[in-house]
Amino acid sequence: MTPEAQNSLPALMTPEALSRLIARLSDILEQENKLLHENNPEGFKATLNEKTRLIATYNQQMSLVKINPEAFKAYPRAEIDELKQTSEKFYEVLDR
Repeated sequence: MTPEAQNSLPALMTPEALSRLIARLSDILEQENKLLHENNPEGFKATLNEKTRLIATYNQQMSLVKINPEAFKAYPRAEIDELKQTSEKFYEVLDR
């Protein structure tokens, strides 16, 4: 990737900020799972815009990590471990 192309990319979030984003997205998905169980699809409207924004940001951030997986090495191990735990919980919610 050229330096010019790298400069046009959005900034990679910190592990802590990305963990917060993923946790919020997980909360929304949990709420939607509950609404599905209750047969209440109308409830999805309340968080649709936020969910759409969070998914777009999540996908963007995962693309940035894929482009430069070394980027997180500068952060404290504890933040990276927290991000991993949050991500694991997120995938569990997705599976449900």
